[in-house]
Amino acid sequence: MSPAPSVFHQKIAFRFQRALHDWVEVNKLGEVVGAPVDMVLSPHGAVQPDVAFISRERLAISQRAIMGPADLVAEVVSLGGRSRDRIEKRDLLFSGVTCLWLLLSGAGCGSLGGAASGTFASVTIENRSPQEIAVAAAKVFGADGYMNGPSRAGQLVFQKQASRATTFSQEGLYATQQGAQTVNRVKLEIVPLSGGSACRLQCQAYIVRDAGALLEDEVRLSGLRSGPYQSLLNKVKKQLK
Repeated sequence: MSPAPSVFHQKIAFRFQRALHDWVEVNKLGEVVGAPVDMVLSPHGAVQPDVAFISRERLAISQRAIMGPADLVAEVVSLGGRSRDRIEKRDLLFSGVTCLWLLLSGAGCGSLGGAASGTFASVTIENRSPQEIAVAAAKVFGADGYMNGPSRAGQLVFQKQASRATTFSQEGLYATQQGAQTVNRVKLEIVPLSGGSACRLQCQAYIVRDAGALLEDEVRLSGLRSGPYQSLLNKVKKQLK
């Protein structure tokens, strides 16, 4: 009998699953499931992927088990089990999986939980003043359901209530049923570029638990989840053309 995965292994898998789930949910791309679940690849062969994504067009294979290869599979590769993870599982997964990601649980995995850079999402806007950019950003984010949040000098802050699924992933079932609320918060900065004719509008997004409380928990999102926010910045730029 194989030993259970380590706590560190499970933390990495959970963080990746949560990030991928939020991206898939926002864009209505399909569904994301995590271990333990069987993915049946042949009459005599099945694996249990750490994380699997099934596209909207192929949701029929999501039954009691995943009846066929998922569109994307992510495997956390532990240092002590690299041989098995990279050979035995890989051979089965390559029998039809469109994409296989290996997440190393050694030193190279820090990016899963580490801070994203200042260019989480950004656009360059020419021939517009910072004031014009700020007004356009407020309109675009407002149209997407955001309201003004707690701001500081040189920064625009917008936030809105997160989806129930996001609240569940952050707070758990009991807290969600008791009315716990999680907030999506976006912090924008307008950075004048050299030459004076252009500015870079950049943002960083966060998930916030207990928003407004003295000890609110603000968690920076990784670049894996920047897509929806990049789209909003693109709309700001388009509005100013």
